[in-house]
Amino acid sequence: MPLETLLLGYAALANLARASGRPQRVADAIPLLRPVHAKIAGIALALLSLVASFWRFGAYQGLVAWLGLTSLAGVALVLLLSRWPVAALRLWLPAMALAVPIDLVGF
Repeated sequence: MPLETLLLGYAALANLARASGRPQRVADAIPLLRPVHAKIAGIALALLSLVASFWRFGAYQGLVAWLGLTSLAGVALVLLLSRWPVAALRLWLPAMALAVPIDLVGF
């Protein structure tokens, strides 16, 4: 299973959720990025996960795999946000840190 697409997708969605301003109390507890920078990082990570998916699966299957794995990451983020909102938004950095070595090794 291509975990790098899933992990980069989770990191992208967590940054976009952080930038949305809805969970403001939760977002203020994580002073790592400003909301504008979190939005830019989220878009960049989403594009990076799309490129990783195309790289692994090719042009035709890459888009389908990216949509499926990003949806799975979104479900995980929503479930974590409902129970542990601060931890759900803080997990983007470890997810990104795990995605890079997995992509380089080629699991």
